[in-house]
Amino acid sequence: MSGSEPTPTLQEEFVVANRHGLHVRPANQVVALTRRHDGPVTVRCGDIEADAKDIFALLMLAAEPGDRVLFTVAGPGADTLLHDLRALFARSFEPASR
Repeated sequence: MSGSEPTPTLQEEFVVANRHGLHVRPANQVVALTRRHDGPVTVRCGDIEADAKDIFALLMLAAEPGDRVLFTVAGPGADTLLHDLRALFARSFEPASR
């Protein structure tokens, strides 16, 4: 037994609520958040799963308004990343108010 804690894996589903779907600008915002996380981050839309740290993979999801996307985040800080993604999706990718 190594004594180390198991690596948490968390999932959360979000609805793409902005009127243009997950196009370049919002995909870039997702990538900017997920690349700060050390562990793997995937996102699934329908039958397609993508690396959430890869903008081209995100764009291939072709997520449209109203689509549900499921993020799976592993590693320390997974809860923090999901919190940040939750805020990003809640404000429909608009800049955070100060």
